[in-house]
Amino acid sequence: EGRPFEEYLADIPNSPELVSVSIEKRAEARYNAGLIYKEKLDDFENAVESFEVLVTEGEESTFHPVTHYQLYRTYLSKEQGGYANPFCETCNSAHWAAQTKSRYPDSEYTILIDNPEFQSIKEIREAEEVEAYEILFDKYRRALFNDVIQDATAVINNEEENHLLPKYYLIKALAIGEMSSMFGGDPEAYKSALEITVSNYKETEEGKTAQRYLDILSGKITKEEPKSRPNLYSFRSGMGHYVITLVPLEGGKVNKAQSDIANFNATFFKSSSLNVKTRVLGKEYQMIYVRDFENEDSAMNYYNAFKVNQNILGDLNQLNYYTFAISKSNFSALTKDRDPEKYNEFFQEKYLK
Repeated sequence: EGRPFEEYLADIPNSPELVSVSIEKRAEARYNAGLIYKEKLDDFENAVESFEVLVTEGEESTFHPVTHYQLYRTYLSKEQGGYANPFCETCNSAHWAAQTKSRYPDSEYTILIDNPEFQSIKEIREAEEVEAYEILFDKYRRALFNDVIQDATAVINNEEENHLLPKYYLIKALAIGEMSSMFGGDPEAYKSALEITVSNYKETEEGKTAQRYLDILSGKITKEEPKSRPNLYSFRSGMGHYVITLVPLEGGKVNKAQSDIANFNATFFKSSSLNVKTRVLGKEYQMIYVRDFENEDSAMNYYNAFKVNQNILGDLNQLNYYTFAISKSNFSALTKDRDPEKYNEFFQEKYLK
């Protein structure tokens, strides 16, 4: 016998709340299906179909903004591999970017579309934090120590989630030390600032640097060490990365190097959807950078394959140009500092040891 009619009725949403829950469940199922096609099965057509059915046929849900963004990213990735469909007005990333920005102008997905070099809001925020720290770092280099103390204190008090907080604590302490040395201030203030840095960030590079200065002050280290500047670069696991090769502007064969790298990518990393970009670094180098790698491990896998390849990159590798993996936040710092040797030392220490 079949189910009683009343049981069928019980399965039908009969209130606005239950209808809303049902809409969300259907949208979630459709979105997850599209994500599986896109991320797991590399099935462009079915991914697009699942996403488009959700946004064109389904009632508005919390999954609609992210699905519009997924359509933008899916088409963008395909276009970077040469895809184009001139007979379809909606079959392109520009259409879905416009749809997302029009429908959800205040969403994080609109921000991501306007900042295509980043994969997440977190990366955008961290890049902004790096830029702000670089401004402070420049003030320190120009001996504007009072400004450094004030600015660092403001960040420490108001930006608890800032990923560079250890650097702010250290640079504030060092600025206090410089002020004390210059104007005969209270050395206890310097010591206290160092102790706070160690207490909060004992296991970080900044905490260890602060401890070294405390050891000098206490006499545990008898030989006075030259004062070091705060490190511009920082290492954090799991961040998006690029791999960079620097070709000298004078005498370097930039076009051949870029062509060889693109050929290497197409031969050995075709499924990775990597892009090769260029920009000038200071007055000496043309920077060829391969993007985007999910984290330092995937970037270093590429780097290691790059350095041992002879068939395609043999000529380039023999020239011993600067080549290194770099996080997106450190990339921003490098483009402003323009000193590759400084970053190369950081790379050798953090990535190759």
